[in-house]
Amino acid sequence: MPQPHLTRRGLALAALATTGAVAGCTPGPTVRPRGGTAPGASRTPDAALERARAGEAELVAALDAALAAPKAPRSPAQAAALRQLRDAHAAHVETLDRLGGIPSIGTPSPPADASAWAPLSKKIGALEARVGQTHRAAAGSATDPSQALLLASLATFTALNTSPGRPVVDDTTSPAAVEVGTRTDALLVLLSRLRALAEGLEVGLGQIPSTDKLIEPMRKHLVQVWAARDRVEDQLRAAGQGIPPAELGYVMPGGFGSVAQARTTWALLEDDVTAAWARVAAASSGADRNRALDAMLAQARTALGLGAPLTRWPGWV
Repeated sequence: MPQPHLTRRGLALAALATTGAVAGCTPGPTVRPRGGTAPGASRTPDAALERARAGEAELVAALDAALAAPKAPRSPAQAAALRQLRDAHAAHVETLDRLGGIPSIGTPSPPADASAWAPLSKKIGALEARVGQTHRAAAGSATDPSQALLLASLATFTALNTSPGRPVVDDTTSPAAVEVGTRTDALLVLLSRLRALAEGLEVGLGQIPSTDKLIEPMRKHLVQVWAARDRVEDQLRAAGQGIPPAELGYVMPGGFGSVAQARTTWALLEDDVTAAWARVAAASSGADRNRALDAMLAQARTALGLGAPLTRWPGWV
């Protein structure tokens, strides 16, 4: 069973190796085009990816305008966060170009009213929300699971940035040519991640001071994690899959020697579950996929609230 300390890409490889489902992964943004067309060959534009690209390009233009506004941003930290957000959307555009969202639409010009920060900030937030809704709808209806995974990541990223100003980490992760595998495979990985999260919360509750304010949210969340674990086990049984025994001990991504360490470890474990939900969403369809997309976003918000970094491709494994 994959361990929770593995990298996202490492988890995907480990989870799919037993089924021979991996077509190949590379750390760069070049992705196998749809239909197996060789890079550089003539390709038919993908309508869903073109729409996704157009939205991302519009966000790049809006952020360029915000950064150029004479009265904005108000602080160096805010400026740095906006540049990181702008660069993340630009990286999305580049990846979508390579995937099949051929840039026939072009990149919009910055709006003419780039004069003050407050109205621009609201416009960017509203645009993130609108583009995110488009990404989410496309992720829900995608027939290609690999494309669904890509769009789920884009939808989650934009949903997390409706209030511009959060730092974005470039962790060099970028979509690569993978096969998603079966829903059962994905649920087994999710089960392992939820069990690891539950163990981490149990360890944290036993090691940090009982009077600390982190105790109560940890205790409440542990009950929620147990319930989520049980629901996943029920889904596996319904699919005819036996429930594997839990590991004797899961390797934690950090320690619990202090409250700060416990919080960081908790955040990383939540981020691991986000990636597992992304894989479940891609491997599912219909209502099951939509529920997984909801869970993925909720997990990402929980992880960010605990201090996990926001990456350019949340949930990508």
